[in-house]
Amino acid sequence: MTLRIAVVGASGRMGRAIARLAHSEGDAVVAAIAVDLGGSDMGVLAGIDRSGVLLSSDLGDIARSDAQVIIDFSSANALPAVCEAARAAGL
Repeated sequence: MTLRIAVVGASGRMGRAIARLAHSEGDAVVAAIAVDLGGSDMGVLAGIDRSGVLLSSDLGDIARSDAQVIIDFSSANALPAVCEAARAAGL
């Protein structure tokens, strides 16, 4: 079963590592949230195949992505908004 993952802090070192690990395990990053590099392809940024998942600063993309889990490697200041996005997504 493929796990559908939303990564918050996706443009950072750990966010890119999560994308590589998910890819290697047959799982899928379905939302990539970052405050920078908007519009960049998550797969290309992580050094793997083009994924079609574009970085966005819109936490609402989590709910629209049908993610099953959120992995947050952003900042402590972002946590309240990430928790609200998780609630809105039913996670």
